[in-house]
Amino acid sequence: MESYSKQRACSEGAAARTKGSNTGAMVALILSQLALLAAFALIGFALGWRMRAIRHLLVANALERDLEDLRARVGEAHVRRARSG
Repeated sequence: MESYSKQRACSEGAAARTKGSNTGAMVALILSQLALLAAFALIGFALGWRMRAIRHLLVANALERDLEDLRARVGEAHVRRARSG
């Protein structure tokens, strides 16, 4: 009878130690998931910012080309008007 109670006490102690280590493993798992989430959020933000910068550059270049085209047309119109008048 005594050996059974010793075995039970040992197994309960081992179960308690295992439960504690599982809690630590779960906390580590949650922290690693949070770290991955933060890394992916940072990567997504960086990619989005880069895409925005490229889009802004393309729009600015298109506007600059349009402005130069309009200036050339106005200049040509002034020359034609001066020659005709």
